[in-house]
Amino acid sequence: YYVIPMMDEVEYAKQREYLISEFEKWQQVKNAGKMDEGSSVYEKNPQFNLFNSIAHERFKIIDSNKDNIF
Repeated sequence: YYVIPMMDEVEYAKQREYLISEFEKWQQVKNAGKMDEGSSVYEKNPQFNLFNSIAHERFKIIDSNKDNIF
């Protein structure tokens, strides 16, 4: 959220790649799929699933509108 008001497209690209990798790990736990050591953090904290779900949906909206933003 701090990158968009700053109009920093380079930082957005870095954050986007990081979020994509973290959401993939989270999805493994959420869907009880193949889990690796990176996904264990999400398995240990199931109380954050609601917040992760909201963040994931917001990220999808922002990512779909990135051409309009930058």
